[in-house]
Amino acid sequence: MLNNKISKAVRLAIAFGAVSTAAFSASSFAAEESADKVERIQVTGSRIKQVDLENSSPVTVITAADINLSGEPSVGDVLNNLSSNSFGSWTGVSGYGAGSSATSSINLRGLGSDATLVLLDGRRMPGTSTSSGASADTSLIPMAIVERIEILRDGASAVYGSAAVAGVINIITKKDFDGLNLKYEFNQPSVDGGDSSTFSVSSGFTAEKGNIVFTFEHSESDAIYDRDIWALDDETYGAYSSYSPVSNYLDSTGYHANSDLCDAEPNTVNTIDADGNGRCTYSYGEVTKFYPDTNKNSFLSNFTYELTDNIRFIGRAMASFNETDARYAGTPVSTTPIYMSADNQYSPSDEDVRIFTRAVPIGNR
Repeated sequence: MLNNKISKAVRLAIAFGAVSTAAFSASSFAAEESADKVERIQVTGSRIKQVDLENSSPVTVITAADINLSGEPSVGDVLNNLSSNSFGSWTGVSGYGAGSSATSSINLRGLGSDATLVLLDGRRMPGTSTSSGASADTSLIPMAIVERIEILRDGASAVYGSAAVAGVINIITKKDFDGLNLKYEFNQPSVDGGDSSTFSVSSGFTAEKGNIVFTFEHSESDAIYDRDIWALDDETYGAYSSYSPVSNYLDSTGYHANSDLCDAEPNTVNTIDADGNGRCTYSYGEVTKFYPDTNKNSFLSNFTYELTDNIRFIGRAMASFNETDARYAGTPVSTTPIYMSADNQYSPSDEDVRIFTRAVPIGNR
């Protein structure tokens, strides 16, 4: 009797083992079959941290639809209107040399543009030469290729280093795009000058092995002069300087100048003080540009090709050509003060005087 019970138990164990093996094999086969049906998922490695649902998210996402509704002509202008960027942002203005008048950088939380990291598809954008590589120029990116912009409004120096103390901006570009898209925009502000136009063309092609997206953008904008945004007939207009092409001299009694020469020189104003002394001031706002004339051509292309099932080739080509015409008034001779002694044969006074003059005859800066 004991042998029969043992033999039955052995047969039952063998049967259960066979059934479990068959079930495991069936589940493994089903898992393998379902794994073949999983589509490829691409994740942008921006390292922007996720946030618990219980907390308010420090990440702001601006979609392509939001960008189109904003009406801004460039990526730089879109980012310059961020509330987190209200403490100070760089928009190129006239008078800065070495190409700075054509750049646009980001200054989150007012900590400086070198403390805000700008990424393009999760990779660091190169910095401009004028900032010694510390700040990226967001105006180089064509608007038509932007899919969305992610802004991390919190410090991320633990991940990215000191370049991300103020936050991180990740600009995501379009990868899968088929067809042709043409776009033209024209802006005309209420202030004289400043008219701008933008033309862009985007084209993409997707095949079984990969895809390619091509975008070209051309933009132009006219200069805005200081005299146009700060009206000459406004009583608050103060773009006058004692450093004038008609020299002024200062002694113990006040400023003095040749009134006849001042009246004959363009953009100069002869002023008389309470003591009857005349001073020739230069209205530099009539010749200086607040915003420069700009001409930009930007090109950006993304391409992907699947070499094997496990190896993909991903590349990007990017180029930008900018031309600007900025202007400051003629150089004032102010680095080192000029004095004329009383015993000089050309001295207009019987005491030592200081001379104020501007190198207008040799041209504007």
